[in-house]
Amino acid sequence: MTRYLAEELNWKKVALVTTTGLSYSEGLTSIFKPALAECGIEIVAEQSIMEKDTNFSAQVTALSQKEFDGLVFTGYYTEGALFMKEMRKQGLQQVMVGGDGLLGKELYQLGEEAVKGSMLYAGFAVDTKNAAGKTKEFIEKYQAKNNGALPDMFSSQGYDAVLLLAEAMKAAQSSDPTVFKEKLAQTKNFQGVTGTITFDANREPIKSPVYLMEVKDSPEYPVKAVIPITVQ
Repeated sequence: MTRYLAEELNWKKVALVTTTGLSYSEGLTSIFKPALAECGIEIVAEQSIMEKDTNFSAQVTALSQKEFDGLVFTGYYTEGALFMKEMRKQGLQQVMVGGDGLLGKELYQLGEEAVKGSMLYAGFAVDTKNAAGKTKEFIEKYQAKNNGALPDMFSSQGYDAVLLLAEAMKAAQSSDPTVFKEKLAQTKNFQGVTGTITFDANREPIKSPVYLMEVKDSPEYPVKAVIPITVQ
């Protein structure tokens, strides 16, 4: 996402908002900071909020004293939506970007006009124009079994997780976790319905591509870009 902001949108400066005490947000902030620096994007202002807060007037007032291209928000959709409403109330027109913690219909339902243009990334999104192979087949089968509904990030990643376990069990010729876990850790270039999955030396999954979605006129967020990830 940070490469996209720098290279495609030409962002130079951002404000960063972290939900203090929320491990997801604090962890994502710690990932965004070096990534932004690597892409030459300066953090010109930082603000903290708390989960379940509803009044963000003080934080937004502080941000209004700075010039920045966009807001990096690492928390969840409820606070994100309300934060953007306060920004619009105070006349700030920058858009928000964040992680899959923003992925929920509530972002649009709560934020309405204020969240239009917001961008978020996730491990999977239905890209109807470009879906092919396993992904296209999975989408069609899912729709057939779910009255035409499209799969979301959780159902598709859950599907891949089961397939990863099955492959590891086959390779180890055992369903004993103490046996097949080493085969699972050795996974390289696994072709799933969400993309290609590899585990690194720390057993962290690296998946390509990442899907960047944009909020428009409904709670169904279309794919803005499909970003390939290089495994180091």
